[in-house]
Formats: sequence, C-alpha cells, structure tokens
Amino acid sequence: MKYKIIIQKAAEKFLKKQPRKNQERLLIAIYKLPEGTDIKKIARS
Repeated sequence: MKYKIIIQKAAEKFLKKQPRKNQERLLIAIYKLPEGTDIKKIARS
C-alpha cells in the first residue's frame, strides 16, 4: 500500500522554526512512518 504524506502549513511553519538538526530528525521520522513495523491497528470497541 502506498501512502502520500502531506505536511500542513502549520506543521511546516513549526518545522521551519526548529534548529536544522531537529528538522532533519523530525522529517526522517515522518517519512519513515509508512514503513514502520511497530504500527498497530486501532481496536474498535
């Protein structure tokens, strides 16, 4: 399954205010989300 990651304006603004090193860490984590192996389905009650 393919995913499209859309970063909203408010999130983009937040990222740009972060130090360069934090920006890189956050973006790497965001783009790895679809590949994550520890993602669990939400249980419905």
